Amino acid sequence: MASAAAFRLYHPETGLEIVLYGGWHVEVIDAGRTCERSSTSLPEGVTPVAQRREAVKRYCEKNRCYLKEMAARAQVAPSALWLWRAGKLPDRSVKARRIERLLRA
Repeated sequence: MASAAAFRLYHPETGLEIVLYGGWHVEVIDAGRTCERSSTSLPEGVTPVAQRREAVKRYCEKNRCYLKEMAARAQVAPSALWLWRAGKLPDRSVKARRIERLLRA
């Protein structure tokens, strides 16, 4: 990225680095790999609301866990998981992205 970073976060234990640039351009550096995102990009891989109940069920069966534990693994409150499953949590929210990322892990 050519412009100077406006804000930089680094986690020494994981090596994860998040860099924010002007215009809300975000660069995530994970162990040397760079993934760039901007605020104009649409979320990729969003599970359709009609399929969320089944996706959660499959995850819990595969990982032998309850909804409460799944929520903890996604770092969201159980109520946020319920809202996401019902389609009442915005797909672009951090919580929804955490849940989607967990389902794809």
